[in-house]
Amino acid sequence: MEIHFGKGLEPDVWFGVGAESLSEKFGVPDRAYEMERDDEEGRRDELVYNSIQTCFRLYEGRLGWLQTSNPDLLLFGQRIMGRSPSLVIELIAKAGYGQPEVTEYDTFASVFWDSVWFEVQYVYDRVRDVNFGLLIDDDSNEYIWPVQDLGWSHNAEA
Repeated sequence: MEIHFGKGLEPDVWFGVGAESLSEKFGVPDRAYEMERDDEEGRRDELVYNSIQTCFRLYEGRLGWLQTSNPDLLLFGQRIMGRSPSLVIELIAKAGYGQPEVTEYDTFASVFWDSVWFEVQYVYDRVRDVNFGLLIDDDSNEYIWPVQDLGWSHNAEA
């Protein structure tokens, strides 16, 4: 599974798909939560798949965010789980996405790139979790939903 900022995971898990598409690909989730929100986001569902160590978050029935600890996760062709966060910072800097915001908590730290809505959480200097989602239009503050045909063979980050 390869990360494509704002689009999803290659080869065929893109932001905007529904729970049915995820079930077709991964089967019945190990856990599913439905949450009502009081803010503008409305209903939110979370589908947890232990077999791929991934939680998919759906906004109004469409995939918009995910959290994963999948050991096969790739970023720019490199496996990143269990590796030093400095590798991820270097890869993203080389791709031209700028410097992240680093936040340290009691037991872990977070590195976040606002421009691509991408977060790496690490503990003991090893990447533990990756979270990323839809991009948000700066002018309208609306989600930017990708089209279904993403053209994975092209530069999906552009």
